[in-house]
Amino acid sequence: MATMAAPETWGRIYAIIDNATPGGMTATALQHAGPEPGLRFAAHHNRVARRIANDDTLARRMGELLAMLDADAMQAGYGPAEQADFLRGLYAERATLPPPQGGTPGRPKKGSPQAIDWSAADWGKGNADIARDLGVSRQGVAVKRERLHKRMKGE
Repeated sequence: MATMAAPETWGRIYAIIDNATPGGMTATALQHAGPEPGLRFAAHHNRVARRIANDDTLARRMGELLAMLDADAMQAGYGPAEQADFLRGLYAERATLPPPQGGTPGRPKKGSPQAIDWSAADWGKGNADIARDLGVSRQGVAVKRERLHKRMKGE
């Protein structure tokens, strides 16, 4: 692969983070990452590290891109020209990635085809395990558990 400038490499890295972020990164987060991507990398990456690690394509690509950066690139600040390179890398990498997986886990909108099948829940497990099994939030499981508990008590 041809060598690319550090700002473009950072843009490609942030495209992967954006792809792994439920609902995508906000425009503001990407705008703030452009001038100092290395300094903001850890905070953004830590939020989605597990999702990236569980996706072989994203994990492999992230490793390739990080290997292209040296220590100076981790601390570099970029002006407008380099930020344009960052955006070029961001959009170029986005075009090569598969579409991101769903949005934020939680309760789907009423009547949506993603209705939750609560009958599949093993209520002997903890909320975090049920949430992972059904692809919903822990808070959603806690609310459903409380409603079922009240219904059984006859309240």
